[in-house]
Amino acid sequence: MLSIRLPYELERELSTAAKLENSTKTKLVKEAIISFLDNLKQKRINSAYSLGKDLFGVCEDDENLSINYKQKLDKILNEKHNHN
Repeated sequence: MLSIRLPYELERELSTAAKLENSTKTKLVKEAIISFLDNLKQKRINSAYSLGKDLFGVCEDDENLSINYKQKLDKILNEKHNHN
């Protein structure tokens, strides 16, 4: 159970909306909270991280690309500039 205090103007608007919708203030508040939480959950599901987490740090079947990047770069540069 939850009790909240609303500013007078907001409660008045909520009462008006409940009458217009032929509903109760409680039902409208529950629906608003459910909608808010669903929206929040959807944002987490569709975040940039969650959409690409299986790809981060993976390139050419190398799962340690971020760790090995400097080593690979050093090797490429040494091979390119090695005149021996």
